[in-house]
Amino acid sequence: MDKTTKCNEQDSRIVRAAIHPGIGVSRVGNAETEFYIGPEVTAPLNKSHDFYRTPQGALKRQAARFRLYGYNAAGEVVRELTHENATLSWTVQVANRKANWFHFITAMDIPESKNLVVKRRNPLMKSAEEREQLIIAPDAVTVSGQSIHGAEYQFNTGSFKGESVYLGELQTDEKGRLLFLGGHGVSKSPSGNPL
Repeated sequence: MDKTTKCNEQDSRIVRAAIHPGIGVSRVGNAETEFYIGPEVTAPLNKSHDFYRTPQGALKRQAARFRLYGYNAAGEVVRELTHENATLSWTVQVANRKANWFHFITAMDIPESKNLVVKRRNPLMKSAEEREQLIIAPDAVTVSGQSIHGAEYQFNTGSFKGESVYLGELQTDEKGRLLFLGGHGVSKSPSGNPL
């Protein structure tokens, strides 16, 4: 083997793995089971308006799909890791911290916001213990295998002021990639106050 051939060959030994995308975007919908996978390219094809709804008119949830890639020592992608060449097990924990956070006014990381004063939401809850109760944090969920879904993969063990809150669920596709589906878009007050 000459020097040119050696330089053109990629090292196929995987030394680390990484999940892509680093941040996934899912969207809520009131369809019980129907969903679609969100865009995975920068210029997705346009879809018709009825693509996003069920025949009954319910809004489908947008799932975020996550993939695992193996890298060599040079930092090059060797291949995607799927059920065909690896054993994948995904463990995910989600939380809804909005009630414990600041009012949504503007992005806080832009220069124009540097002197902006933003109040916390739910200001009557003062102590750290009270504020922690504003966070909906269900138990972590683990899923592995191909085309897996079901009630045992739901984020439904969190609560807000004693009321159970569903924050979504995990599934896998036919290759064992992770799918995260957000909640059903239910928003209400535990005390019955209007929004």
